[in-house]
Amino acid sequence: MDLSKLSTTTQLLVIVLIIAGFFLVFYVSIYSTKAEEIEKKKVQLGALQQEIERGEATAKRLGEFQQEVERLRSRFQIMLRILPDEKQTEDLLRKLQSLARDSDLNIKRFDPGDLVRKEFYAEYPISMRVHGSYHNLATFFDKVSKLSRLINITGLVITSNPQGGENPIIANYTATTFVFIGS
Repeated sequence: MDLSKLSTTTQLLVIVLIIAGFFLVFYVSIYSTKAEEIEKKKVQLGALQQEIERGEATAKRLGEFQQEVERLRSRFQIMLRILPDEKQTEDLLRKLQSLARDSDLNIKRFDPGDLVRKEFYAEYPISMRVHGSYHNLATFFDKVSKLSRLINITGLVITSNPQGGENPIIANYTATTFVFIGS
């Protein structure tokens, strides 16, 4: 088809249609696809910016979190003295012997039992027999109550010592301490 034979108006119309066709092809094949990608990238950018803002807010509180971790570690160490994570039988025996000696009591029996598991701790019963006086026994129990480690005294049975003398009573009881076993 020869465009020169057409009228000027028709020629302009054909040129405009051809240019419009190029724009339409460009828009459909390139621009609209890229525009969709741009919108998706804007949404992703917004999400990333929000994530960055949350991260920056958390980073600003990092020192606060570190202080909290240190505070909790310190508290955990204190709690381990009260509720240690192992039986420590020898250390416990030494402490109790020392307290008994300071209270003028004689430990005649120190018989550790088996651990009794509970939810996050275990009970560690120790059957004990001591010889001494009522006052000395009370002094001993008072000193035991002041230890950093928890120790409960149960099943206390006091009888007179048939041998008498400086140790008029015999006390049998169970000293129960506790061990942290976690979850």
